[in-house]
Amino acid sequence: MFNPRKHPDFGWTWLTKFFVMFGYAGIATFLPLYLVNKFELDEQGAVGTILIANLASMAAMAISAPLGGFLSDRIGKRRPFVAIAGVIMVVGLVILALAPSIPVVIVAQAIIGLGAGSFLSVDLALATEVLPNPDDVAKDLGVLNIANALPQSIAPAIAPSIIALGAATPLGGYTTWYLFGALVALAGAVLVYRIKGVK
Repeated sequence: MFNPRKHPDFGWTWLTKFFVMFGYAGIATFLPLYLVNKFELDEQGAVGTILIANLASMAAMAISAPLGGFLSDRIGKRRPFVAIAGVIMVVGLVILALAPSIPVVIVAQAIIGLGAGSFLSVDLALATEVLPNPDDVAKDLGVLNIANALPQSIAPAIAPSIIALGAATPLGGYTTWYLFGALVALAGAVLVYRIKGVK
């Protein structure tokens, strides 16, 4: 592992990625249940909606990933692009949480994909600039990858409790879950400015 006291920039990069990916990871896991619960879709309807939403998200990612990377390289800054990409994902999560119809769900997924594409490309570029040891690049990138993978385990583990709490409110369980994910992702977008060694 690494010592966050000796390498604080790498530690903040790890946390930024973890929080933003937490908001992102909660989507795929619970979207089928959300669609069935909120919009009363049957299994076939939910699968079809997810397929269209995923296509919209991937199309947006295909545009934003190279564009975000190009603009970041051209301007010579990383943190603003990571923060803006995170905020775009937050906007998509909020729209998804409050979506009144299936078309809005699809639009929300496209917005989330737009933010995710740029985030994943620029965040990786940022990470390569704050690696603790040039002799241990593979190990450090592996540690950073934990921030990608870990939310996919933690999100499903804590989601039932948050959904249950939300079910007792006017918002509803799944809306509460996506709003919670948006807040966590927003924290990640803000934390990128704790990284001092990169513009």
